[in-house]
Amino acid sequence: MKKILIILLATVIIVSAISIPIILKGGAGKNTTDVPYGTYNNNVAENSNIKTNNEGSISIDVMFLNPNKQGDKILKFQVMLNNHSMDLSDLNLSKSVELVNDKGLSIKDGFNWKEEGSGHHVSGILSVENNINGKKILDNSTKSIKLVIKNIGGANTREFVWQSDELK
Repeated sequence: MKKILIILLATVIIVSAISIPIILKGGAGKNTTDVPYGTYNNNVAENSNIKTNNEGSISIDVMFLNPNKQGDKILKFQVMLNNHSMDLSDLNLSKSVELVNDKGLSIKDGFNWKEEGSGHHVSGILSVENNINGKKILDNSTKSIKLVIKNIGGANTREFVWQSDELK
């Protein structure tokens, strides 16, 4: 009986030690920041600027993969979603996004989502054509690009913004 009690107590201590930092890190409310990372994973270049939003039950990190290539026909974003409460395997991010530039040009359709991973930790490449009605969303005169992700993990709207110094 004492052995079972000791094992049970040890299990509670271990689970608490793991869970408390995760709960405290999640926090509540909107928290969007620029986070420079060395290397996030194999597809992310060193010293990249990653935008992070921890609002709601899912943490989302987004990196604009080709901000300095205004001539590219396709704009690409690496999106990393992490949580400890729901399965993200069936999430189709292409239906929940909008891309807007400082001139008010907006793309709401035509996004492609290539997912990697499954379960609670999913990443993938979100891509869209750099063209809306014959005008480029990103060109040499673009001062900012905003990727808006809607209705994911209890957050109505999350905005990830890259300013002109990050686009050159």
